[in-house]
Amino acid sequence: MVGFGDHEFAVAGSRVLFRFLDLVEFLPHESADEQLPVLRAELAAHGGPWRRICAVRPVPDTNQ
Repeated sequence: MVGFGDHEFAVAGSRVLFRFLDLVEFLPHESADEQLPVLRAELAAHGGPWRRICAVRPVPDTNQ
């Protein structure tokens, strides 16, 4: 799992581009199951999996 301080996105035609900024956490693992308890705890701490846990700010399309 990887955690970032912020991210941005832009819609360019039929593509969505993402940029992730400020790496804050890196948890290497052999299997995704190893990180599942950590992920569940983090989601629970922020109101569950259906609540947004970070703000999304659109980035202007520079391909026009």
